[in-house]
Amino acid sequence: MKYLIAAVIAGILILGMFIYIWSVESEILKIAGVEDMESLEDLGMELTGGQLLRFSIADLLKFYRLPLSILILCTSFGIAYLCGSTKKSSENEIRSMDQNQK
Repeated sequence: MKYLIAAVIAGILILGMFIYIWSVESEILKIAGVEDMESLEDLGMELTGGQLLRFSIADLLKFYRLPLSILILCTSFGIAYLCGSTKKSSENEIRSMDQNQK
């Protein structure tokens, strides 16, 4: 069950990353009035500070989407593994301490 929850959380985070990239790119394309991102490079346009920051973050996420996706998956499954193993290890330590006292 804990791995299912970890998979759902990781999926939501990765999907959120892709939705954020898509929404920022569509906003920038709408502002520029172009059809695709390749023709955006030839276009000089003014952006506000917030728009530039959102565009920079989306560009960073787009460039590092594979390593970030792997990092999110490893982190979520690693946390799920650690959540289950600490309880078992503490139960084993208590049992071993009880056996040593007898």
